[in-house]
Amino acid sequence: FDADILRFSVNRNEAINYEDFRKLLAERHDIGLDLNFLIWYTDPTDGDLLPINNDNNLARALLAAKPLLRIFIQRKGDGIEEINGYGTMKPKNLISSILGGTPGKPKSLAISNPHDFRQ
Repeated sequence: FDADILRFSVNRNEAINYEDFRKLLAERHDIGLDLNFLIWYTDPTDGDLLPINNDNNLARALLAAKPLLRIFIQRKGDGIEEINGYGTMKPKNLISSILGGTPGKPKSLAISNPHDFRQ
């Protein structure tokens, strides 16, 4: 992914879900559908960079777009988010929860972006 600026329009009156929106972005930017990438948008009211990772976030982004929605696409693993722990939660299996492991130095508190728990 190099810096790439594309402008295209989407009909606001037609309903679109997250998966279709992701496919549309992958098509427009010649990104393979199997490639993991993150989608972000800039909130026009306060300039915050917010994730689009489900249907609810997409609906909020489209609602907030006045008249333009600025989208940022980032290959998963290339950003500062992974350093802080975004997308790195691994569930413990039964054996590791029983054995526990050796106690070590406590890790510092990592602040990350919210995970999509609705999937």
